[in-house]
Amino acid sequence: TTTTTTTTTTTTTTTTTTTTTTTTTTTTTTTTTTTTTTTTTTTTTTTTTTTTTTTTTTTTTITTTSTTPGTLVVELPWELVSGSCAVDSAGCITSPNYDPISAAVYPAHSECAFDVKHPSAMEVEDFNVENFYDFLIVNNEAFSGSLTPHGKVPATASKIQWVADYSVEMTGFKICPRPLGPCDQV
Repeated sequence: TTTTTTTTTTTTTTTTTTTTTTTTTTTTTTTTTTTTTTTTTTTTTTTTTTTTTTTTTTTTTITTTSTTPGTLVVELPWELVSGSCAVDSAGCITSPNYDPISAAVYPAHSECAFDVKHPSAMEVEDFNVENFYDFLIVNNEAFSGSLTPHGKVPATASKIQWVADYSVEMTGFKICPRPLGPCDQV
């Protein structure tokens, strides 16, 4: 079963201001021999129209599988298939031993692999891995040190891989899925 949720938010603001000012001044002066008539007419019309339309469309695809009547299982975008990394209930992936409170480090020679089930952009919450030696590989591109996969969209049916070398262990990574936006490339 595939459930597609489309949220469309349309905000339309229309402001119309019309100001019409009409001033008429008539002065009539009469004397016995001369009549003077002065007429002054001033008309000012100002019309200002401002229209702002913002449309945001977000499409999120969640695949669900029902195994028992009344039981609903949500398929997350990334599935751990090997190694001691983890995937939490929100679909966030973490390196082995990841714990930001205790500052535990991932072990030397650690490796993990995740299958990509459906496209989702990568939201990097934490990325502290040894530069040039420990890598997270996404779409055949290796990320380490300060180079993170933030915003990357792993290709469906591909793998996300984690590989650490034999020395210098660090706290690791936490990366969460986020729905694809209009600027994300699959």
